[in-house]
Amino acid sequence: KSVRLLDKKSLREAAAQCKKEITLQEGYGIIDMIPSKVVVNGEERSTVNIESAANVELTWSVFVVPESVMTEWMELFDIFKADSINFIPYERACGEAFAVFGGSKELSIVDLGAESERVLNFTGGLLKVSERLRLGADTIDQDITWAYKLPLEDARELKLSHGEALLYTCKMDYVPLPDGLNECKTKELMVVIQSRLEELYEGVIYILQQNGCRGGNVVLIGGGNNLKNSDLLFKMLSGMTVIPTKYMAQAKSESDLMVKEFAVAVGALGSETQEDEPVKSKWFPW
Repeated sequence: KSVRLLDKKSLREAAAQCKKEITLQEGYGIIDMIPSKVVVNGEERSTVNIESAANVELTWSVFVVPESVMTEWMELFDIFKADSINFIPYERACGEAFAVFGGSKELSIVDLGAESERVLNFTGGLLKVSERLRLGADTIDQDITWAYKLPLEDARELKLSHGEALLYTCKMDYVPLPDGLNECKTKELMVVIQSRLEELYEGVIYILQQNGCRGGNVVLIGGGNNLKNSDLLFKMLSGMTVIPTKYMAQAKSESDLMVKEFAVAVGALGSETQEDEPVKSKWFPW
């Protein structure tokens, strides 16, 4: 109550107060807390940047992990004489990776991995959306397998060597299949790829729209988003602005880490920690 400024210090104090009230399932521990909703004097706000309010109510996304898992990891790193271990959830790692944005900005992150895709939305420093869909880029490989009767590894090789996200941008051509005996039309291959990629993206877009996230910028990360013109396809389907990954990560120069697959790793490396804090990873809304 009677908040003059909701800053780093007051966020930490609020997190510590909230942490005392949380009853966890036995055998679990808290590794992080990220603000997801702010109500000022009874009115919901879209940012945590609050000054001079009679009453502020904070809602947190709380991240937990089985204590047995933490123990296993600590035993593992004890072999290497690690002084301390900090557990950083995926959501914070992404937020840190793209912390270059200002506090009033809205950013959605779409991580298309092999077996699943993750969708996040940060608005004004708040974690508004964090969802996982149980389909990933492997489904494209499976579709190519069925379409051309190829082993799964050959299907993936064909996707990576000749695949594109958009049918209308590819040239009509014939490409050899990995079996060395047959060939296929590039247009036919793109129909297979684009059909599945559209399905994957539509699931993400639906989640964002259901949560009122229709604007702002989108960053596509993960190996599944490396197909040529995947950004154009997502923009066509969503109407949102897609920005390049490599210009977002906070690094002094381009390196092997400045690619979509390692965006979360960049965030984890960039996360700062401080001893004796209720929330292990520093977090402040960007």
